[in-house]
Amino acid sequence: DVKNLSNLQKIDNWTYVLNHCTFKQLTDFGLLNKEKLYIFSCVRNIFYRMISLYCVYGSRCGSFDKFIEEVSVHLENIRSNVNYKLTFTANVDNLFLSQKDFLILENKIVCMDIFRFEEYDKMISKVSKISGKINKLILFKNVSPNRKDYRSYYSVKTKKRVEKLYEEDIDFFKFQF
Repeated sequence: DVKNLSNLQKIDNWTYVLNHCTFKQLTDFGLLNKEKLYIFSCVRNIFYRMISLYCVYGSRCGSFDKFIEEVSVHLENIRSNVNYKLTFTANVDNLFLSQKDFLILENKIVCMDIFRFEEYDKMISKVSKISGKINKLILFKNVSPNRKDYRSYYSVKTKKRVEKLYEEDIDFFKFQF
């Protein structure tokens, strides 16, 4: 049931926005027709992404190190399907998945374009040209003011742990610390 998908936003009769759903989830709900759509994605350096997730969801953990420990357990449960229950909603739980998981359907990358978060303006320009209009939703870029450099949050231990947890993303997208 489409109404039960988390973070479904109806914009108008023709436009729906689903944030943080994998292609498999969209396909399972009958919402993805890859033959008729321009499919793109925006990926973010995993080291910076984890800081962003910590600032939004992890402050209850106290320290960033503790947050990464909890993410490690949570991600292992999701990947192994052992004792896995939705923590918040599929939308939030999906935030902890590998970004590559969002781009794959039947073991193939289905995106026509993959942009890096640092190329946001380039993405907006290309998507606007293809669609023939500027989508106000993707123009919004949520930027936290005055955040210190993401590297300063990491200890040697947390850096290694994130490297291990997201090794596939780091290798595939060539993310660097």
